[in-house]
Amino acid sequence: MDQTALRPPDRSKTLWPELVGYNTIAAGIVIIRDRPDVHVEYFTVGGAPPSPPEPKRVIIFTDGQITVVFPPFVG
Repeated sequence: MDQTALRPPDRSKTLWPELVGYNTIAAGIVIIRDRPDVHVEYFTVGGAPPSPPEPKRVIIFTDGQITVVFPPFVG
């Protein structure tokens, strides 16, 4: 996992499996770079579930600290 290499933005992305293990803030930055039309919300695994799906929201599940534990996704 090389967090320093920048790839071109992908405006069509809806899933970011490559961000598992990333710092939550770094993951949010990558997502907003790819999809400036969405907002990011963070949830802790085992915590309150996200509200009904939203087409302009990306959900990031964290370990309760600073690490992404599941692939972020639009929903």
